[in-house]
Amino acid sequence: MKLAEIRELMETFDGMNICRLELEDGAFSLVLSKEHTPAQPPHREEPSRRREPELRPMPPVEAEAAAELTPAVPETPAPAVTEGEAVTAPVVGVFYSASAPGAAPFVKVGDRVQKGQTLCIVEAMKMMNEITADFDGIVTEIAPKDGDLVEYGAPLCYLKRV
Repeated sequence: MKLAEIRELMETFDGMNICRLELEDGAFSLVLSKEHTPAQPPHREEPSRRREPELRPMPPVEAEAAAELTPAVPETPAPAVTEGEAVTAPVVGVFYSASAPGAAPFVKVGDRVQKGQTLCIVEAMKMMNEITADFDGIVTEIAPKDGDLVEYGAPLCYLKRV
C-alpha cells in the first residue's frame, strides 16, 4: 500500500463514525483507532412535569474568605516565538534524533544544515523515514524529544534560512 493511499484512508477513517479499523493484505497490516464517545440522545421530559431549578441567593463572603476559596491558577508562560520555518512530520510515527540509541544526533540546535541533509527519523509501521532539510539553514529548535509520538503535520524542528 502506498503512502498516499494510507493518508487517504486515514482521512476517510477520521470522518467515519467508527473507532477502530483493522486492515490486512498479505504481509501488510494496518490498524487505525481513535477515541470515540457515542452521541447521547437528547433527554426529553414531558412538558407538564418539567421543573425549573430553584435559585437561591448566596450569602455574602468576605474578600479574605473568597481568596481562600478560589484556587490559585498557575501562570502559564507566554508561548515562545519560534524562529524559522517548521519541518513537519510526513507521517504519524515515533521521532528519533539519531540513527541508533546512544548515537550522536543528526543535528543540534545551532547547527548549520544543507539542503538534503538528514535532520531526524520518523518510524512508522517499522519503516524508518529520514526527514531531510528542504533548504540550507540553521536549526533553531527541535520540537519533540527522542521517542515521542508525532502526528502527521506536527513540527519536528525549525530551520532559519541562510
